[in-house]
Amino acid sequence: MLQTTPKKFLPVKAFPEIMFKALQEKLKPAVGLFDEIWICAVEYNEDETSHLICVMGVKNSAQQAIVKSINEVLSFTDIDLGNIDVAHFSCDDEACSKIREIGIKLEFREVSEVKNVSLDVKNKATLAPPKLR
Repeated sequence: MLQTTPKKFLPVKAFPEIMFKALQEKLKPAVGLFDEIWICAVEYNEDETSHLICVMGVKNSAQQAIVKSINEVLSFTDIDLGNIDVAHFSCDDEACSKIREIGIKLEFREVSEVKNVSLDVKNKATLAPPKLR
């Protein structure tokens, strides 16, 4: 795990829609373990640029699992996007405001819709497990 300091954050020039969907599907079960995920480009001190997946407000216990899930998505695709880095930020980090201005947010609408639907169920008894004799 190499750590380097970003020189500046940049808008993403080309990040395929299929990659967004794959990341959304893979990370959907982890919703609630992080606050936001953004994708941007980043330029490092060595004047090298890379894509950056920014996980904001991730719970410490979930950091490794989320990085592993992201790496699995990136490993099983044949799309060459060059270097892709993953970084964790606390939501009040000054870098987050810059990333939010120029980045693309990974949305998880389906999860919030499913949660809302389950709250609207009128006959909650049908959701209860069967009684065993």
